[in-house]
Amino acid sequence: MRNQDRLLLLSVFMWSGVVLGGNLIAPTAKFRAPSLALSTALEVGRATFRMMLIAELVLCAALYVLLALRGKQKPLWFLPAAALAAQWFVVMPPLDVRTLAIIGGQNPGPSNLHIYYVALEMLKLLGLLAIGWTLAGSSAQPKT
Repeated sequence: MRNQDRLLLLSVFMWSGVVLGGNLIAPTAKFRAPSLALSTALEVGRATFRMMLIAELVLCAALYVLLALRGKQKPLWFLPAAALAAQWFVVMPPLDVRTLAIIGGQNPGPSNLHIYYVALEMLKLLGLLAIGWTLAGSSAQPKT
């Protein structure tokens, strides 16, 4: 396996780890802590998701630079970046408005925004795993 392929796999699986641990598991655990006030959990969540965005942007840039250097991209490989963009430009702005309202003591009512965010997160994770699987499979092929 070439060093470039190793770096590609590393960036794919590091980004997958950030998505799984930082964006799916940790937020779920935070809201199950019985002594943590909702407004505090939301403030921590805002800070956490902004830090996770920085990590995701760095890993996304690394992945797509390495893919561009490799050549031979597949259209499906842009799914994780598209999901990340949809999360941050479409879903997060209204979610942030709701979060600030709740922190401010208001009750904005029910919303499906979290479902959309999680659906995009799962799409992003599946896309990353598909890229990793494809790259691992092509790197394992003997060169003729």
